[in-house]
Order: sequence, then C-alpha cells, then structure tokens
Amino acid sequence: MKYGTTEIKDLWDSQLLEIYSELVRSEEKRLKARSHEKFKKMEFAPTNPAFIELKNAIMNEIRKRKLMDI
Repeated sequence: MKYGTTEIKDLWDSQLLEIYSELVRSEEKRLKARSHEKFKKMEFAPTNPAFIELKNAIMNEIRKRKLMDI
C-alpha cells in the first residue's frame, strides 16, 4: 500500500510515526466534532474505509519495525 506516492514499507521510521500521529489526531477531531452540541442532531457518515485501511497498514508497519506498542 502507498502513502501518497511512496510505498509504506519505504517510509522512514520518523515518517511512519508522524503519519500515525496525524491519523490519530484526525480521528480525535472527528470524535470531538461529533459530540459538539452543534452537530448532535446530525448523523455522521461512517469512517471512510480507505482511511481505516491506511491506518491499519501504517500500524502494521510500525508493529513490524517494533517502533511502538499499538
């Protein structure tokens, strides 16, 4: 799987960790928005399957390299 134009396996360790952090922050923002009073009556669409697939691929590569326990 690629992140942008680069294969995930070819990313540097620091890049993997930064990408993972960005993905987690993105999920946190979505959860925060979802619980905001302004949006409580709205139905949020499910998380994009491509986002989930990318996050899982990044997590698997981090685990494979033993960069952190996630």
